[in-house]
Amino acid sequence: MSHDKLAVRLAQILMRFNNGGRFSLEELASEFNVDIRTIQRDLNQRLSFMPIKKENGKYFLESFALGKLSVKDIQNFAMLSGIQELYPKLDEDFITDLLNSKVNSIFMIKNNGFEKVDYENFKIISVAILKHNILNFNYKEKSREVKPYKLLNYQGIWY
Repeated sequence: MSHDKLAVRLAQILMRFNNGGRFSLEELASEFNVDIRTIQRDLNQRLSFMPIKKENGKYFLESFALGKLSVKDIQNFAMLSGIQELYPKLDEDFITDLLNSKVNSIFMIKNNGFEKVDYENFKIISVAILKHNILNFNYKEKSREVKPYKLLNYQGIWY
């Protein structure tokens, strides 16, 4: 990813979903001036913790979750995704400024990019961690068995 405003984009998508918005991949990609694959990655990986549904080509937040995103939710997301330290502070005033298109245009975030992660494998490992399951797989022509306990993103790569 070049100089996309990742944190601002994700926060704006979250807030719009939270307000009941329904969007196609094309609409979001056009609005944020990014590739459709970037929006797919946002929805399928970076925002995978949210109950996002797709119907008739439009993505939206499931009704049970509407209106329930708070400043604290955004702060927690920032902490979990490792973007909390990008900003001097993430209080309500600053988050409101970040979501204001007139104010957020003064910010530019550059990063070194992220590893492309297969969503299905990510989900399988996440479930195995939560359920304390053992995973079996082949690596370098050998059968392996692991007991995963944490997914760690270090410098854009998942371990």
